[in-house]
Amino acid sequence: MKPPVFSHQPVRLATFAVTVAVSLLSARPPSSRAADLTPEQVANILKQLEEIQARVEGNSTERHRGAYDTFLKASQDAKAAFALYLNCSKEVNFVREGRDDSEYRDWEDRQKDRAKNEPRFLESMQKQLAWLALTCRAAETKELKDVFPMILSYVDGLSSLSEMPDQSILQGVGGSVFAQAYHLEDLLRRNESWEEVPFDIAGIYDKTILPHLRNNDVAQLIPAWDRRIEQETRMVTMLAAFEKDGNSRDERRQAQNQQRQMQEGRGQGNQFLKAHDEDDFARETLPGLRWARLKDMYQYVNQVEAMLGLLSFLKENEAHPKAPEWLKEALGLIGGAAETSTLSTPPAVTETPGTTSTTPPAPGATTTGGGTAGGRPAGLEPASGQ
Repeated sequence: MKPPVFSHQPVRLATFAVTVAVSLLSARPPSSRAADLTPEQVANILKQLEEIQARVEGNSTERHRGAYDTFLKASQDAKAAFALYLNCSKEVNFVREGRDDSEYRDWEDRQKDRAKNEPRFLESMQKQLAWLALTCRAAETKELKDVFPMILSYVDGLSSLSEMPDQSILQGVGGSVFAQAYHLEDLLRRNESWEEVPFDIAGIYDKTILPHLRNNDVAQLIPAWDRRIEQETRMVTMLAAFEKDGNSRDERRQAQNQQRQMQEGRGQGNQFLKAHDEDDFARETLPGLRWARLKDMYQYVNQVEAMLGLLSFLKENEAHPKAPEWLKEALGLIGGAAETSTLSTPPAVTETPGTTSTTPPAPGATTTGGGTAGGRPAGLEPASGQ
């Protein structure tokens, strides 16, 4: 791969210089200087500076697109990914710090040995580059829908890794040598509704996928929840398999290394790995996902079906430590519905003294004992025509 040209810093400085110049011209204090700019000159200069700024930003956009293309291509080829890693690391950690070439060569030899002996090193690097490419693209695009299919495809691939994830995809892409080499820190900070950690499938759903569907395509919201639960469950199985002992001596050694890496990842405060431990997932994460799915169904899709699910869920999990919290949320949901229902209910008819008014049951409803109607909990009977 041809070594990348790292020339983004001058663009950032040029943009900064134009911004400073515009602010100085726009807020000039009174002065006794011999030759102050006239209002006409200020207007003309401001116009030129704005034109320069537009060209600078246009060049910056083109360079960002170039970085996206570079990252995307490298993510699809292990050799290209490793070559880019060496080039970017040399630029960031050796050239910019003024270190000797001999230091770099020693480091490079160690990295080549690592690439030969640790398959997960390159696989994780490719995932990191794929997510970095998507992050750059999303930061530049005006509409998330333009990259949304690629996001869905990416998260589906996370639960089918062939190797234990490396630390490179358990950390944010903004701090990677790739982002630093291309001076992408400012670009990557533009999008607040974005998960920086490439392996955090939960964060990607919570920050990007689900909010987008809630606002733009609620018909796909529950299917997305179902995919998320299936993918995270599959990921738990995958990670558990990485931790199992092998049969041969080499397999056992590899399994022991993977177990150590998993524990190191959890010990370093990586909440995602902890949440996808088999026991933690079954006890905490999965029930929380099921509850959140039902809440979204209630708020965005179908209140009746969702409340049936919420009630059933609460009855199944009455002994769960979070049951009081879930019960409080359910009461809040139904309380909001009750308030809305009260506001939309017509005034009651005043009865004549001595008479009793009865409301006939809804057409097709069968009233039964025990607080149920038509086989459903009281209050959740289908409306006419359902």
